Amino acid sequence: MKLSEIEEAIRRYDVPGICKWEERLYRTIRRGSVCSVSEIRKVYFQLLYAVECAALKLLHQEVVRTGDEIWCTACAARTLEELHSCFIEAAEKKLAPSHEREGLSDTVFQVICQIKKDYSREDLDITTLADSVYLTPTYLSNLFKKETGFTIGQYITLVRIKAAKELLGDKSLKLYQVAEQCGYSDQNYFAKIFKRQEGINPSDFRKTRM
Repeated sequence: MKLSEIEEAIRRYDVPGICKWEERLYRTIRRGSVCSVSEIRKVYFQLLYAVECAALKLLHQEVVRTGDEIWCTACAARTLEELHSCFIEAAEKKLAPSHEREGLSDTVFQVICQIKKDYSREDLDITTLADSVYLTPTYLSNLFKKETGFTIGQYITLVRIKAAKELLGDKSLKLYQVAEQCGYSDQNYFAKIFKRQEGINPSDFRKTRM
């Protein structure tokens, strides 16, 4: 069984392509493959591992499932159908957000992912982000602006305010708590930034959500 087509689709984060090629593999095995159960598990282990490696790069995380954990998942599947479903679910769940990276370099996309993950950190800034991708702040700033149309500061603000709008729907949270969870230790500064972005202050925005 050739796995190169599926692995290439995984490297491109092409979820429809992944599903198409895996469906062909699945049907081939069902039609009477000579592969043993252990060989089939190894094939799906290899594919699941490739998904994890792609997700590591896509999400810019340091923690993904280990080889042992993936193997346990493969072994827990009792049938070919379960292996098939397990793989498709993993690919769709871990790689589907890849449409957001269209037209972006790996570097800029990694920075965007880190902003979305760490927006609650008050110290998140151009220097921190540049260090994470081993570039100078000036070079990263120019690259980010060229590819997204936003400065990094503007993009951080957009992500934080989007999160704030969602949090403001939770009436159990005080405004200062919303501010802190969005990376602002100063509630008044948060309110100023929010109003500049949305044309309304946070408390009034909350009323519109009730």
